[in-house]
Amino acid sequence: MTEKKKLSDLFQDFERAAQINRENLKIILRDNKDTDYGREMGFSGIDSPEKYARRVPLTVYEDYNGLCEPLRYTAYPTRYTVATSGSTGERKVFPLTEEALSRYGSHVYNMLYHHFDGREGPHLHTGVFRVKDNRNILLSEACYRTYKERGDLDPSSFVGGERLLFADDITDVFYVKAWLMLCSLDIVSIQSIFLYDVLLVTRYLEENWRAVLADMRAKHVDAALGDEVKRRLLACLPDASILDDAENVLSEGFDTPILPRLYKNLRFISGIGGKSMEFQTKALSRYRGNIPLVYETYSSSECMMGIAPRPERAEYMFLPFNAYYEFMTEDGSFTQFEEVEAGGYYEPVITTFGGLYRYRTGDMIKILDVSKYGPLFEVHGRKQTMNIAGEKLNVQLVENILTAWANERHIVLSDFAVGVEQSLPSRYWVFLETMGDVPADSGSVLDGMFGQASADYTDIRRQGMLRELSVRVCPSGSINKVFGEGHSKHHTFLKETQTNALLRMDND
Repeated sequence: MTEKKKLSDLFQDFERAAQINRENLKIILRDNKDTDYGREMGFSGIDSPEKYARRVPLTVYEDYNGLCEPLRYTAYPTRYTVATSGSTGERKVFPLTEEALSRYGSHVYNMLYHHFDGREGPHLHTGVFRVKDNRNILLSEACYRTYKERGDLDPSSFVGGERLLFADDITDVFYVKAWLMLCSLDIVSIQSIFLYDVLLVTRYLEENWRAVLADMRAKHVDAALGDEVKRRLLACLPDASILDDAENVLSEGFDTPILPRLYKNLRFISGIGGKSMEFQTKALSRYRGNIPLVYETYSSSECMMGIAPRPERAEYMFLPFNAYYEFMTEDGSFTQFEEVEAGGYYEPVITTFGGLYRYRTGDMIKILDVSKYGPLFEVHGRKQTMNIAGEKLNVQLVENILTAWANERHIVLSDFAVGVEQSLPSRYWVFLETMGDVPADSGSVLDGMFGQASADYTDIRRQGMLRELSVRVCPSGSINKVFGEGHSKHHTFLKETQTNALLRMDND
């Protein structure tokens, strides 16, 4: 089946998405009726979405005991386990079953090339995907391995080839990717998991291109990398004329967008972005100019749920075969797939092919339009969750850390909030209103506590994608002033304008 035919089929599936949604529920109940959970909930006696909603309760991660145990929640064999941070600091681990993976297909990846004249490269990817372990990996790693196995992803079309795209021993990712960026000026796409990754790699290039270029001319890899990785980088070296051309462009500076000047054939940049990452997307404009963005996918470790059908728009359609979807309104009532309304705000509730039943995603989406292809939506972010580069810090996690920190140091917290500094790389600001003195090392101490509580935060800090967080003690009443009366019942994370207001308030 050709790529074009696959995407054509997908749009036909959108037209009957409501029907597929109901069929998904029937299949899941039938196939899992003899699991421990299926027997407990009486799956064999459920014959309608209405009865399913009455009999099976809403769930969150903490409701699942032994989620990855065979036949506990799902009868489908597990291919991988995927991991992310938990809402209370525990590491969340989910089974990615053979059935779920087969339904994910390769539509999301194929869509990139559908928009922009096919697959012909060379391409650059800002990521590196681990290969040795099938346990507790990222969903992106599982998917990219699958794309490669199916032949949808050709590693040889990427600068550096398979060895520098799928690896367990690349520690200095920024150096490696900056080197690869200078190996070919014919790059036609820059692909990433998060658009923030493109931003940071390009920023690294801006700050270090002279040193990296000097290493390339000297045929010397001056980075903490293994011998095999160094050999592979040296094998990628282009003719000296290519390095001369790159130097001429880079020497002109970065005041005008560098990527279209450096890569005359660059057709698109892809990665996860949208409303929850607006700062990063705006900052990337300094480097990309008018090069189109493809927002690619709406997904989480629990399930790959949506695909962006058009470039330049962080708007998605639900992938109909990937789950059974319900939608919870702001007042707590439920709406079926075919009943969502344009302009409405909903939290998707999913039943997956990986053992999650009526699982609350915690996301808030807005339906933009409803057509024959189903609902088109945008993601407004997780409910009271802050996310810069995939760390997904939420209110409960932050509250637990700050409470433990204050108790250990006998500090009375009267109020607190968390904001993001709009710099590169970003960092978190923790704003405190306290009774008593706050130690000078509080920023580094809290940074370490965030890392202990969140494996994702640790990993992203290690990669240099976040700086150490900072603490700012504010005058009494400051936080309430920027949020408005009664904020503590509903808010912890600050908007950009609120963060800036508190920073200015402290300086006044």
